Amino acid sequence: DPGLIPRAPWLADPAYTTVKGMEPLAARYGLLVDNLLDLSHETYLHGGYIGTPEVAETPITTTGDLVEVIRGAVPTPALFAGGHPARRVFQALRIVVNDELGILEQGLPRAFDILRPGGRLAVISFQSLEDRMVKRFMRERTRGCICPPDMPVCGCGKLPEGRMITPRAVKSVTAEIARNPRCHSARLRVIEKGDA
Repeated sequence: DPGLIPRAPWLADPAYTTVKGMEPLAARYGLLVDNLLDLSHETYLHGGYIGTPEVAETPITTTGDLVEVIRGAVPTPALFAGGHPARRVFQALRIVVNDELGILEQGLPRAFDILRPGGRLAVISFQSLEDRMVKRFMRERTRGCICPPDMPVCGCGKLPEGRMITPRAVKSVTAEIARNPRCHSARLRVIEKGDA
């Protein structure tokens, strides 16, 4: 979905989308540096530093090299505010290389379609892009009429395919996070398939 990954206007300039040493990776996996930056949601990387001539000529051959480029893009005060600055960039790299969003987009309808009436699909997502896809998928499946609101009578005949069991995402409680810190970002959403 092109609307899923927002594009920053400055990325139209080729100087910003080329970092020496990334070209082989981009060719191999079909990655573009702009997608990597957009998926990471790293605010400071969009500030222009990544596209400067000095950085564009910096060879990136190891993960340590990439960490140094990222660290250089983040202002010093922000380095001490919540987590390693490269964490989200590496998460974005994993998402793109493993095609996690593409697999999720294909898997959700397949999983829902094999459910029997009354069957439930529970999905746990661990980052916002995944959760947004799950939420949109479930909302589309539970939506009935798609006619314009000003039509006096439904002409589409579309009925909901299921109902939401969890109107909002279920988040981990404090006690659970204390036992398992990795679950702090987990979001659970559940949908029940309707009668066929």
